[in-house]
Amino acid sequence: MTFSGKEHIVDLTLDRLTEQLDPDVFYWANRQIILNVNSIEKIEPFFQNKIVVHTQPQFKEKILVSREKAPSFKLWLNY
Repeated sequence: MTFSGKEHIVDLTLDRLTEQLDPDVFYWANRQIILNVNSIEKIEPFFQNKIVVHTQPQFKEKILVSREKAPSFKLWLNY
């Protein structure tokens, strides 16, 4: 999804896509989502040490970062 809210279908696996993106700007949050650091509005703790990510524009589903990825996600954000 772009900042204007337009959705795009990408014909690559997220693994391949993350190889092509700048790791300082993009983070592979879960099986469906690669986040742009500039889209993150706030993060909140969630059940069992997971993190909920709020973005702008808002995504149609709740964006969760697993408890396994939470430490690296916070490090990536310098949180």
